[in-house]
Amino acid sequence: LCAIDVAVAVEMVHTYSLVHDDLPSMDNDMMRRGKPTVHAAFGEGVGVLAGDALLTDAFEFIASSAYLTPGKKVRAIQELAAAAGSRGMVEGQFLDLDWQKERLPEMALMERIHLLKTGKLMGAAFALGAIAAAAHQDVVAEWRTAGEAIGMAFQAIDDALDSPPRATEANLLHCIDVQTLFARSREWSGVMRRKIAQLARCEPSRERILALTAALLNREG
Repeated sequence: LCAIDVAVAVEMVHTYSLVHDDLPSMDNDMMRRGKPTVHAAFGEGVGVLAGDALLTDAFEFIASSAYLTPGKKVRAIQELAAAAGSRGMVEGQFLDLDWQKERLPEMALMERIHLLKTGKLMGAAFALGAIAAAAHQDVVAEWRTAGEAIGMAFQAIDDALDSPPRATEANLLHCIDVQTLFARSREWSGVMRRKIAQLARCEPSRERILALTAALLNREG
């Protein structure tokens, strides 16, 4: 039950990020998963407020959990806030918006954005599961690293499947070769598998995660 509470909080933050990512001032997407985006259906103001509510309520959900101890609540809130804030998803979104002013090579910049926008939240999801299980901080760090690697691989695959991207010619994806994205996804998949293989204390979970990750990364659309 501890893990369920933190999982709900992670999904609230994830959904907030999608709602805000679709806004006219960000990606200006009108459709997501075959349905109108929040701002398209209800207006930009509602889209902003819906995202704000989801993000804020995620931390309230953890804080009010009946199953997490006070110590776990503090660790969980710190973990999720670090992934979502100015050193995580927010920084990644900023780089995504402002990438033409950055001095990094395109692939390095793309991977930095992948780490911040997707890897950090996936890493937090893995770390939060370990925190809920009262794992030592070293084990939490290992799961976080494995999650970040999965996030990196997932996003590289996602971008490759979305090529050519739906956005304008100013999109950073236009500077990256599709086969390079697939190659990098395989490399990050390897990092993830090695990290999870090191977590011998969690063997049943390890096999389930490897199976889930294989399905995630081998998809065609």
